[in-house]
Amino acid sequence: EGVLVNLHSESVQQSDGFYATRSWLEIVTPTAAARRMDLTEGVGTILTLDVSPNGRHVAYAGSLQDEWIALVEVRDLATSAVVFSQELDRNPESEKIGLNRTLFSVDRLAFSPSGALIVVGAEGQDILLFDPLQSRVTASFGERLAAGQAHAATFDGNRYFVTDGTGQVWVWDLAAGRLESRSRASDSGY
Repeated sequence: EGVLVNLHSESVQQSDGFYATRSWLEIVTPTAAARRMDLTEGVGTILTLDVSPNGRHVAYAGSLQDEWIALVEVRDLATSAVVFSQELDRNPESEKIGLNRTLFSVDRLAFSPSGALIVVGAEGQDILLFDPLQSRVTASFGERLAAGQAHAATFDGNRYFVTDGTGQVWVWDLAAGRLESRSRASDSGY
């Protein structure tokens, strides 16, 4: 019993000679024949997907083909209707639902047992909790990391230091795989 969702993608040559990715899902249930659900046009490679615990929805994320912006969508598996669709770009529409930053990629997403959608993006630098039925961000976990300007590691390979160029320094314990500390230097610098 349950729902199986298979992702299919292909590159299709366009009239201008360039190729675009087209993706679709194959929905398989024990009570019905397999069927095809075409995904939103313009979404590039789908990196992650998940089926809700009740088997009613599928969530997936990919990047928009012409931009470096991630898109998350949730669809009703019975009707193929889009229940939630959000570009993860910092724009007025995103800010209305509580998203005040840009995610260029979604590395993993999963439904929680309650039906909320957990999204890990930007190569692990951002973790968000969405309520897809209410179309809003309900939580953001951890501090969003700034892009590193300078990096250094100790010779033994156990510590990794990163600065953002504005005086903020992060110290990572590589052996334990965790952020050990963060501090602000008295002077900005690299």
